[in-house]
Amino acid sequence: MEKKFNIHEELKKVDRHAWEDHCRIIDTYAAEQITNFLRILNKTGGVIAGGFVRYLVHGFNFPDDIDIWSFDEYQFNDIHNELVSSGMELINSNDRTNVYKFGWKYSKSHGSLPCLVQLIRPVDGVRAAEELMDTFDLTICKAFLTAEGDVFVHPLMEEHHREYKLVVEQCRMPLSTIKRIIKYSGKGWNVSTDELVKVMDAWGTLNAEQKQEAIKKTSSQIYNLIAV
Repeated sequence: MEKKFNIHEELKKVDRHAWEDHCRIIDTYAAEQITNFLRILNKTGGVIAGGFVRYLVHGFNFPDDIDIWSFDEYQFNDIHNELVSSGMELINSNDRTNVYKFGWKYSKSHGSLPCLVQLIRPVDGVRAAEELMDTFDLTICKAFLTAEGDVFVHPLMEEHHREYKLVVEQCRMPLSTIKRIIKYSGKGWNVSTDELVKVMDAWGTLNAEQKQEAIKKTSSQIYNLIAV
Protein backbone atom coordinates (compact mmCIF):
# COMPACT_ATOMS: atom_id res chain seq x y z
CA MET A 1 0.00 0.00 0.00
CA GLU A 2 1.17 3.52 -0.80
CA LYS A 3 0.50 6.69 1.18
CA LYS A 4 -1.35 9.14 -1.08
CA PHE A 5 -1.90 12.23 1.08
CA ASN A 6 -3.00 13.43 4.51
CA ILE A 7 -6.63 14.51 4.65
CA HIS A 8 -5.98 17.21 7.27
CA GLU A 9 -3.53 18.93 4.94
CA GLU A 10 -6.00 18.65 2.06
CA LEU A 11 -8.88 20.05 4.09
CA LYS A 12 -6.93 23.27 4.54
CA LYS A 13 -7.75 23.88 0.86
CA VAL A 14 -11.49 23.95 1.50
CA ASP A 15 -13.07 27.35 0.84
CA ARG A 16 -16.64 28.63 1.07
CA HIS A 17 -17.71 26.82 -2.10
CA ALA A 18 -15.66 23.69 -2.74
CA TRP A 19 -12.34 21.97 -2.51
CA GLU A 20 -10.98 20.97 -5.92
CA ASP A 21 -7.73 19.07 -6.21
CA HIS A 22 -6.86 15.90 -8.12
CA CYS A 23 -10.51 15.75 -9.30
CA ARG A 24 -11.90 15.76 -5.75
CA ILE A 25 -14.88 18.09 -5.18
CA ILE A 26 -16.19 18.17 -1.64
CA ASP A 27 -18.02 21.06 -0.01
CA THR A 28 -17.35 22.41 3.46
CA TYR A 29 -20.20 20.46 5.09
CA ALA A 30 -18.74 17.19 3.80
CA ALA A 31 -15.30 18.25 5.02
CA GLU A 32 -16.75 18.75 8.49
CA GLN A 33 -18.26 15.25 8.40
CA ILE A 34 -14.90 13.72 7.48
CA THR A 35 -13.36 15.53 10.43
CA ASN A 36 -16.10 14.18 12.70
CA PHE A 37 -15.41 10.59 11.60
CA LEU A 38 -11.70 11.02 12.25
CA ARG A 39 -12.46 12.48 15.68
CA ILE A 40 -14.43 9.32 16.48
CA LEU A 41 -11.68 7.01 15.21
CA ASN A 42 -9.10 8.91 17.24
CA LYS A 43 -11.09 7.89 20.32
CA THR A 44 -11.89 4.33 19.34
CA GLY A 45 -9.44 3.09 16.71
CA GLY A 46 -10.53 1.44 13.47
CA VAL A 47 -10.30 2.70 9.88
CA ILE A 48 -12.48 3.92 7.03
CA ALA A 49 -11.83 1.75 3.98
CA GLY A 50 -13.10 0.98 0.49
CA GLY A 51 -15.14 3.01 -1.97
CA PHE A 52 -15.44 6.19 0.08
CA VAL A 53 -11.66 6.51 0.35
CA ARG A 54 -11.39 5.95 -3.40
CA TYR A 55 -13.88 8.79 -3.79
CA LEU A 56 -11.63 11.06 -1.72
CA VAL A 57 -8.78 10.30 -4.10
CA HIS A 58 -10.64 10.51 -7.42
CA GLY A 59 -13.90 12.39 -6.79
CA PHE A 60 -16.01 10.11 -9.01
CA ASN A 61 -18.80 7.66 -8.14
CA PHE A 62 -19.93 8.89 -4.73
CA PRO A 63 -20.35 5.60 -2.85
CA ASP A 64 -23.56 4.10 -1.55
CA ASP A 65 -22.10 4.03 1.95
CA ILE A 66 -19.10 4.76 4.12
CA ASP A 67 -17.50 1.63 5.56
CA ILE A 68 -15.88 1.76 9.00
CA TRP A 69 -13.93 -1.35 9.98
CA SER A 70 -13.25 -2.44 13.54
CA PHE A 71 -10.57 -4.87 14.69
CA ASP A 72 -12.16 -6.34 17.84
CA GLU A 73 -15.59 -6.48 19.49
CA TYR A 74 -14.72 -3.87 22.13
CA GLN A 75 -13.74 -1.45 19.36
CA PHE A 76 -16.90 -2.28 17.42
CA ASN A 77 -19.05 -1.41 20.45
CA ASP A 78 -17.09 1.77 21.16
CA ILE A 79 -17.51 2.99 17.57
CA HIS A 80 -21.22 2.14 17.67
CA ASN A 81 -21.70 4.19 20.81
CA GLU A 82 -19.84 7.15 19.31
CA LEU A 83 -21.87 7.03 16.09
CA VAL A 84 -25.16 6.96 17.97
CA SER A 85 -23.99 9.72 20.31
CA SER A 86 -23.16 11.86 17.27
CA GLY A 87 -26.79 11.62 16.12
CA MET A 88 -26.68 8.79 13.58
CA GLU A 89 -29.69 6.48 13.43
CA LEU A 90 -29.16 2.71 13.56
CA ILE A 91 -31.49 1.35 10.86
CA ASN A 92 -30.30 -2.24 10.48
CA SER A 93 -28.07 -4.76 12.21
CA ASN A 94 -26.95 -8.30 11.47
CA ASP A 95 -24.10 -10.61 12.38
CA ARG A 96 -21.74 -8.76 10.03
CA THR A 97 -22.63 -5.05 10.11
CA ASN A 98 -24.51 -2.26 11.76
CA VAL A 99 -26.00 0.24 9.31
CA TYR A 100 -26.65 3.88 10.21
CA LYS A 101 -28.28 6.71 8.32
CA PHE A 102 -27.13 10.31 8.44
CA GLY A 103 -27.44 13.45 6.32
CA TRP A 104 -24.68 14.09 3.81
CA LYS A 105 -24.30 17.05 1.54
CA TYR A 106 -21.86 17.53 -1.30
CA SER A 107 -21.68 19.95 -4.18
CA LYS A 108 -21.49 17.83 -7.29
CA SER A 109 -25.14 18.27 -8.34
CA HIS A 110 -27.07 16.25 -5.76
CA GLY A 111 -27.45 18.87 -3.02
CA SER A 112 -28.63 17.22 0.19
CA LEU A 113 -28.13 13.47 -0.05
CA PRO A 114 -28.90 10.74 2.51
CA CYS A 115 -26.01 8.38 3.01
CA LEU A 116 -25.34 5.18 4.93
CA VAL A 117 -22.55 4.32 7.30
CA GLN A 118 -21.71 0.64 7.67
CA LEU A 119 -19.84 -0.37 10.81
CA ILE A 120 -18.34 -3.75 10.01
CA ARG A 121 -17.55 -6.36 12.64
CA PRO A 122 -13.98 -7.64 13.01
CA VAL A 123 -12.64 -10.10 10.44
CA ASP A 124 -11.10 -13.17 12.07
CA GLY A 125 -7.34 -12.82 12.38
CA VAL A 126 -7.27 -9.21 11.15
CA ARG A 127 -5.83 -6.69 13.62
CA ALA A 128 -4.46 -3.93 11.37
CA ALA A 129 -5.41 -1.98 8.25
CA GLU A 130 -2.72 -3.57 6.07
CA GLU A 131 -4.03 -7.02 7.01
CA LEU A 132 -7.55 -5.86 6.23
CA MET A 133 -6.50 -4.84 2.72
CA ASP A 134 -5.30 -8.41 2.11
CA THR A 135 -8.92 -9.55 2.52
CA PHE A 136 -10.36 -7.10 -0.06
CA ASP A 137 -11.12 -8.56 -3.47
CA LEU A 138 -11.02 -5.65 -5.99
CA THR A 139 -7.93 -3.48 -6.40
CA ILE A 140 -10.06 -0.35 -6.83
CA CYS A 141 -11.39 -0.84 -3.28
CA LYS A 142 -8.02 -1.36 -1.62
CA ALA A 143 -7.77 2.02 0.10
CA PHE A 144 -8.07 3.15 3.70
CA LEU A 145 -8.13 6.32 5.79
CA THR A 146 -6.52 6.24 9.24
CA ALA A 147 -7.55 8.15 12.34
CA GLU A 148 -4.48 10.33 11.77
CA GLY A 149 -5.89 11.33 8.38
CA ASP A 150 -3.44 9.41 6.19
CA VAL A 151 -4.87 7.94 2.98
CA PHE A 152 -3.26 4.73 1.69
CA VAL A 153 -4.08 3.10 -1.67
CA HIS A 154 -3.16 -0.02 -3.64
CA PRO A 155 -0.25 0.68 -6.05
CA LEU A 156 -2.46 -0.20 -9.06
CA MET A 157 -5.68 1.41 -7.86
CA GLU A 158 -5.24 4.65 -9.78
CA GLU A 159 -4.25 2.87 -12.99
CA HIS A 160 -7.27 0.58 -12.80
CA HIS A 161 -9.48 3.55 -11.95
CA ARG A 162 -8.32 5.47 -15.03
CA GLU A 163 -9.10 2.44 -17.17
CA TYR A 164 -12.38 1.83 -15.33
CA LYS A 165 -11.24 -1.76 -14.97
CA LEU A 166 -12.19 -4.29 -12.29
CA VAL A 167 -9.33 -6.54 -11.23
CA VAL A 168 -9.80 -9.33 -8.67
CA GLU A 169 -6.69 -9.67 -6.52
CA GLN A 170 -8.07 -12.27 -4.14
CA CYS A 171 -11.43 -13.98 -3.78
CA ARG A 172 -12.24 -15.27 -0.29
CA MET A 173 -16.00 -14.89 -0.79
CA PRO A 174 -16.83 -15.57 -4.45
CA LEU A 175 -20.55 -14.75 -4.21
CA SER A 176 -19.83 -11.41 -2.57
CA THR A 177 -17.29 -10.66 -5.29
CA ILE A 178 -19.84 -11.49 -8.00
CA LYS A 179 -22.39 -9.15 -6.41
CA ARG A 180 -19.81 -6.40 -6.21
CA ILE A 181 -18.82 -6.92 -9.85
CA ILE A 182 -22.48 -6.66 -10.85
CA LYS A 183 -22.87 -3.46 -8.82
CA TYR A 184 -19.78 -1.81 -10.31
CA SER A 185 -20.62 -3.00 -13.83
CA GLY A 186 -23.93 -1.20 -13.48
CA LYS A 187 -21.94 1.98 -12.85
CA GLY A 188 -19.90 1.57 -16.03
CA TRP A 189 -16.89 -0.41 -14.83
CA ASN A 190 -15.43 -3.08 -17.13
CA VAL A 191 -14.55 -6.64 -16.19
CA SER A 192 -12.68 -9.11 -18.38
CA THR A 193 -13.41 -12.81 -18.79
CA ASP A 194 -10.13 -13.59 -17.03
CA GLU A 195 -11.36 -11.82 -13.89
CA LEU A 196 -14.66 -13.73 -13.96
CA VAL A 197 -12.74 -16.99 -14.32
CA LYS A 198 -10.83 -16.12 -11.12
CA VAL A 199 -14.14 -15.95 -9.27
CA MET A 200 -15.39 -19.19 -10.82
CA ASP A 201 -12.14 -20.93 -9.88
CA ALA A 202 -12.47 -19.68 -6.29
CA TRP A 203 -16.06 -21.01 -6.13
CA GLY A 204 -14.87 -24.34 -7.47
CA THR A 205 -12.43 -24.79 -4.57
CA LEU A 206 -15.28 -24.77 -2.00
CA ASN A 207 -16.91 -27.96 -0.82
CA ALA A 208 -20.69 -28.33 -0.57
CA GLU A 209 -20.83 -27.21 3.07
CA GLN A 210 -18.70 -24.15 2.37
CA LYS A 211 -20.89 -23.22 -0.58
CA GLN A 212 -24.03 -23.39 1.56
CA GLU A 213 -22.37 -21.24 4.21
CA ALA A 214 -21.28 -18.74 1.55
CA ILE A 215 -24.85 -18.52 0.23
CA LYS A 216 -26.15 -17.96 3.76
CA LYS A 217 -23.61 -15.23 4.53
CA THR A 218 -24.06 -13.43 1.24
CA SER A 219 -27.84 -13.44 1.59
CA SER A 220 -27.55 -11.69 4.96
CA GLN A 221 -25.51 -8.80 3.61
CA ILE A 222 -27.05 -5.40 2.87
CA TYR A 223 -26.67 -3.90 -0.59
CA ASN A 224 -27.87 -0.61 -2.05
CA LEU A 225 -30.34 0.38 0.67
CA ILE A 226 -30.27 3.88 -0.73
CA ALA A 227 -29.63 4.37 -4.46
CA VAL A 228 -27.19 7.15 -5.26
